[in-house]
Amino acid sequence: MVEGFRSGISTEELLALCIRQLSRHPDDLNHAAEMLKQARIQSHEQFMRRYKRRLLKSEYKPGELVLVQNSQLEMTVNRFKTDPQYLGPYEVVHRTYGDAYKLRELDGTVISRSVAAFQLLPYVT
Repeated sequence: MVEGFRSGISTEELLALCIRQLSRHPDDLNHAAEMLKQARIQSHEQFMRRYKRRLLKSEYKPGELVLVQNSQLEMTVNRFKTDPQYLGPYEVVHRTYGDAYKLRELDGTVISRSVAAFQLLPYVT
C-alpha cells in the first residue's frame, strides 16, 4: 500500500498516488505469494507435529493393535453421534495380498474376513 491518501487532495496528486500504487502491484503480489508459501509450510509442519501419532500408517506389523472403521454405520439411515465410529482393538495377524490385513480378537479368535488398510487406525495406548 502507498501512504499519502487523504481527503481533499488534487486530481494530479490522486493520479500520482494511484500510479505509484499500481507500479508497486507486482511487488505486493510477490510479497503476498511468499507470505502464503511460508504460512503453508508452517501450517504443514504444525499439523505434522500435532497429529504425527494419529496419521495413517503405511504398514502394520503382526502383533500391533489396531481399530477397525465401523463400515456398518455408512449403510444405515439413522446414524447418531454416539454410535461407535471404530471397533476394536484387534491384533494384526498378517498382511494379505492387496494391502488387506487378517485380524484377530484379543482372545485369539481370528476374524474370517480381511480388512482393507484404509479402514485401520493404529490403537494408541
